[in-house]
Amino acid sequence: MLSERVSRVSRLTALTATACGLALVLTGCGGGDPEPTGATGGTTAVPTSATPEATDAADLVTAAYDAAVGASSVHYWGTVKEKGETYKVNFIVADGDGFGTAVTKEGKLLFRKVGNALYVRGSDAFYRKQAGAEVARMLRGKWMKLEGSADEAAEMNQMMGLEELLSGLKDTTSGFERVGETTVYGIAVVELKETGTDDRLYVAANGEPYPVLLKGTDGKVAFKDWNKKVTVKAPPASQVFSF
Repeated sequence: MLSERVSRVSRLTALTATACGLALVLTGCGGGDPEPTGATGGTTAVPTSATPEATDAADLVTAAYDAAVGASSVHYWGTVKEKGETYKVNFIVADGDGFGTAVTKEGKLLFRKVGNALYVRGSDAFYRKQAGAEVARMLRGKWMKLEGSADEAAEMNQMMGLEELLSGLKDTTSGFERVGETTVYGIAVVELKETGTDDRLYVAANGEPYPVLLKGTDGKVAFKDWNKKVTVKAPPASQVFSF
């Protein structure tokens, strides 16, 4: 039935959202250069003593995590892999809400999260691939509103919550070693390497120690525009598909 195919699409988009979020941790990052055209990276620095030369790697990783989860907003983008699938992601998140895009081999998905509601809009190519031409025509230009259980809401936060997004920094048990200082996207950074892997964390060397780039075997994710004012609004009701 058509309704069953639409419901299937809504679940697939939710799973895609979760997969993107789950991939964005330090132990799951690598791939191509994520810097988009015209991006400058970074943020206005506020003097701090969090990244002096004497700071050891463990303290710097903790400082980077604390600075990031304490921020009100950030723009992140990159290429990540999850279970053999490659996703290009580009999101702005602010206090648990956010919006952005994910591009897969099936097509493009747009996301907006406002409170516990996640709105998803797929490209015609995505809908045709997943549910056929009839569903693609019906959903063209429409957002699907996904609201579910507490567990599903927690999955949504994998994309939009900085604490979940950067959990790999806090949860790693192997530790980090300090490689040295370098420049990423024109920003002076301290390069840190996870012990026993080739995963790297680049932290701003001046100002607040915000993460600038996560790079590993399965993707790269870059960060900029920390603490910029962001307002996320739900799509107009006329653009939301009702099941």
